[in-house]
Amino acid sequence: MSGVDLTMLRRGDSLVPSCEMFREDLATIPEGKEVFVTLRRVRSPKHHRFWFAALQEIVRSGQWEGSVETLLIWIKIATGHVTVVIGPKGQTFYVPKSIDFASMSEDQFTSFKREAEKALAERLHVDVEAIYDSVMSRSRLREAA
Repeated sequence: MSGVDLTMLRRGDSLVPSCEMFREDLATIPEGKEVFVTLRRVRSPKHHRFWFAALQEIVRSGQWEGSVETLLIWIKIATGHVTVVIGPKGQTFYVPKSIDFASMSEDQFTSFKREAEKALAERLHVDVEAIYDSVMSRSRLREAA
């Protein structure tokens, strides 16, 4: 068993699988066998959805001419969340890195989002707090309906 990601729950000073499927994966490791574990906080789907709702609101409000996808690419480049590739003729290409759940922990995503908020405010003059307020208002209206 190599390279398997398991979601675990902390119980006292132990980690236990968060569901039956992960229990089965853990059972494939022989009893007493030492394994290497890297800890990272699980990403919050709610936080992720809120972020993308904010990006949609920026596009909807006309503060970005393009799609949410192109805005996200711009943000990744603006924050340096890219792989820099030098072409055969010396050209520089910026390949945006992923921000999906497997690529980033919650802490990494929060850090990325802070840098993105700064880039949006400084370079596009987006009032990020107003965008967040608008998203929250829309969310409350949907919940009330």
